Amino acid sequence: MRFLTSMALRRPTVTVLAIILILGSGVSAYRSLQVELFPQIDFPLVAVFVAYPSADPEAVVRSITDPIERAISDTPELESIQSTSSEGRSAIFANFRYGTDMAEAQSAIEAAVGGVDFPDGVQEPDVGRFNPDDFPVIQFSVISDRPLPEIQEIVQSRIVPEISGLDGVMDVSLAGTVDRSVRITVDAEKMAANNIPLFQVAGALSEN
Repeated sequence: MRFLTSMALRRPTVTVLAIILILGSGVSAYRSLQVELFPQIDFPLVAVFVAYPSADPEAVVRSITDPIERAISDTPELESIQSTSSEGRSAIFANFRYGTDMAEAQSAIEAAVGGVDFPDGVQEPDVGRFNPDDFPVIQFSVISDRPLPEIQEIVQSRIVPEISGLDGVMDVSLAGTVDRSVRITVDAEKMAANNIPLFQVAGALSEN
């Protein structure tokens, strides 16, 4: 330390130049750093989303969540499993050790989920790796005692437009929705008695 102090006092010009060089190198390195809001990180997580329209949470747990958790529990390098079961939807998150080959992990999860025997009405499972760019910044659920179609109508007609109008919101999407349908049974005898062909009924329905 004394040697450096002595040399700095004897050669002040060299000392100043060295300080300037160090500061310049630091500023240059700082400017070259890449700063990203969501940097590309390979998260050791595989998510499984399954829709079971109109099923209550208990049925979702029994028919989807529990069978999937059992199927993927022996996957190599798996550390833990987290799941959320709600009305009409199940979300399972498989957490792996850092350094795991996530392409192989996803393939293993897909194979395990593909071997699960789901009941009728369960939609095709969606399996994918976690990527912050693929997920919304804010996600929330709507819970009510009302029928699911009624809740869906309220959310689509009132809540979604309000959120979409907020500053900074780029997109709003819904998950776990159901498509409403109406089944009509015609009376063939009455149609024949009134000379009403079937295509006329179909045309009237399509116009409305």
